[in-house]
Amino acid sequence: MAVTTIVPIALTLNTATADEGAISGTQIVTGADGGSIDLSTVSYLGRRMLINLTDDSSGDDVTIAAGDRPPSQLADLGALVITIAASDRKTIVIEIARFLKSDETILLTAAGDASISVAAYILPRNA
Repeated sequence: MAVTTIVPIALTLNTATADEGAISGTQIVTGADGGSIDLSTVSYLGRRMLINLTDDSSGDDVTIAAGDRPPSQLADLGALVITIAASDRKTIVIEIARFLKSDETILLTAAGDASISVAAYILPRNA
């Protein structure tokens, strides 16, 4: 299978997003292949990202892979594992520099099944 592409939404302070429809996000098709948040078309330098993770099945561990993009000093902090219970949702704010890959993506993988949905939001610089 292939890595699922997740398109982040860049938020603007004091401005509502366009209609996003259901909040469920993008479902990772194959857990082991994971999802890739593509930052190549948005401004992300010095910003943080809010990620919503939703499990609609039996629970799972989601790993946000360590970054490899130099010269970030945060990339050496390693991966982050988030445990999600069955039919639960977790939200996390991350420092983009810690997890950014050299191809301008952030990679998430799920340990078990493919029941994880991901929604990513780039927070404004002054938020």
